[in-house]
Amino acid sequence: MKKIVLLTAIVALLSVPLFANGQKESSQVKVGLVISTLNNPFFVSLKDGAQSKATELGYSLIVLDSQNDPAKELSNVEDLVTQGVSAILINPADSDAVGNAIKVANKQKIPVITLDRGATSGEVVTHIASDNVAGGKTSGLESTVSAYLADRYGNIVPEKTNVSFMSEGGDVGTSDG
Repeated sequence: MKKIVLLTAIVALLSVPLFANGQKESSQVKVGLVISTLNNPFFVSLKDGAQSKATELGYSLIVLDSQNDPAKELSNVEDLVTQGVSAILINPADSDAVGNAIKVANKQKIPVITLDRGATSGEVVTHIASDNVAGGKTSGLESTVSAYLADRYGNIVPEKTNVSFMSEGGDVGTSDG
């Protein structure tokens, strides 16, 4: 899982020069990273990976925690716009509500990249997310869930029953039974 988080952060930061909003080469590139919450280890890893890569690339990374509050998220994006960032990487607290924040950045021609969760409105230059269905299979989650249920309730599922997984985007994955 850490590899997926680190890869996401690296890809996002490597995308920034493509959209660098006209900053001169002599100035340090400032990038904003808005995280839905830093109370989740996944997003803490995302922040740490992004900070590490930003330091390596010589970028200034401004990290803001939205505390799962869309109003705070909007305020965070407005703050980043005021600070003159070159790009905003955002892990939305809410896919619908984040549209207003994205539109604030769009008005200033600041490119927005969504991470992990998409946005239903506003212009996003790219979306980067992990494949949770594949991640669950790779981690052995389906075996773990089946073992837990069998231990707790006995064998309630026939041996050749498929287990289905649904991602946020609606993609469905199925075990081989």
